[in-house]
Amino acid sequence: MAENLMSLSALVYLSLISITHLILSFVILNRESRLTKYQSQLLQIMFVWLLIAVVELILSGKMTPARVITFAPPLSYFTSHYILLIRRKWIGEMMLWTFILGITLSSYLARYARIRFIDYSHLFPKESNFANRINGKRVLVLGSDWALLKTNHFASYFFDWRLSEQIFTNTDEFENVVLIDQSFAADAPEIIIDKNNLMENVISRIPRLRKQYSRQGDLYVLNP
Repeated sequence: MAENLMSLSALVYLSLISITHLILSFVILNRESRLTKYQSQLLQIMFVWLLIAVVELILSGKMTPARVITFAPPLSYFTSHYILLIRRKWIGEMMLWTFILGITLSSYLARYARIRFIDYSHLFPKESNFANRINGKRVLVLGSDWALLKTNHFASYFFDWRLSEQIFTNTDEFENVVLIDQSFAADAPEIIIDKNNLMENVISRIPRLRKQYSRQGDLYVLNP
């Protein structure tokens, strides 16, 4: 099951400017617009798209700011229509700049934790315990210690641990052993972070790795 990285309420606060302009567009379009049959059909399609986007956001899980991208087409349609229906040009331009600057400013403030209702902390990896010891190396992380990749280089074929975990935990499968062996032969990491002692089974099936690496606690270091 996908894990929500942001709460639904945080996404609502982040999208407050867009939601406000969307409500204004509904009010003005309902009151002022004189649409042709084709325009009415297009409006209905965009409204259905908007409803589908809401359902998709709620049900999809793993909420992040990027999830609201599905709202972009209907939001652009409704907002542009209501701004064009404003009779006084200066008011329309003011609403447009309010929309653009409001989204930009709220996104910037949220990114740097200036809005207390919006928490981005789960979107970024926590500081690694090995940060002071490993820097500028080619690493393989057998786990989810992604923070190490900020100051080091990715090595081997294995990046997404959700996909790689089954390969390293099921070394009785010949295909998995062959894949690991090919990966190390093509792009051997200088340091392997192994907090769960998975490399012992790998090394028992690929004996040459025992000569290549020295174990130092939770780390396997490539011999010079």
